[in-house]
Amino acid sequence: QMLDTPTNNFCTWNPVYRDGYDNDSVYTEGNLAWATTGSGDGLGDGTIGVASGKWYWEYYINTIAGDNGYFGAHQVSGHQFTNHAYYCTDRGVINATGETQQTGVGAASAGDKISCALDMDATPATLKIYKNNSLLGTAIDLVAGVTYSPFTGTGNGVVKKFTLNCGQDSSFAGAATAGGNTDAN
Repeated sequence: QMLDTPTNNFCTWNPVYRDGYDNDSVYTEGNLAWATTGSGDGLGDGTIGVASGKWYWEYYINTIAGDNGYFGAHQVSGHQFTNHAYYCTDRGVINATGETQQTGVGAASAGDKISCALDMDATPATLKIYKNNSLLGTAIDLVAGVTYSPFTGTGNGVVKKFTLNCGQDSSFAGAATAGGNTDAN
């Protein structure tokens, strides 16, 4: 049971989202867990996009094998992967559309928590990315006037599973010890 009400909604993965990058996504745990079967590439998109304000969400890496786990925000634009800001787990990079890649950020593995703090009110807008509560880096110059939503992705046909928390379940469906924070925190 989740805390959603008509006036208190939480973002989940959107199971109807599909684009050219997504032919391998599987959704479970009330659309909070996103996984791939290893038969192709996958891309998960959040159900709620934002164009202003400050927003926070986090991912738990349940399983990851091989390479190319992506975590971040991308433009809500129908069925296209366009403007984006993300952290790539195996290459240890943070990248945003039109920005120079930040390299040497470090890899991530199963059991790690990746957090995103999106500030659409900053000039320019930024996306700070954390691993296990330590800042990895900041993507800057997000494209102004764009609506962004959480996203995750993978390439190279390797099995992965990531669980999303946008405030509704800090235990990641029982995979981690729940934090004590509330929406206001």
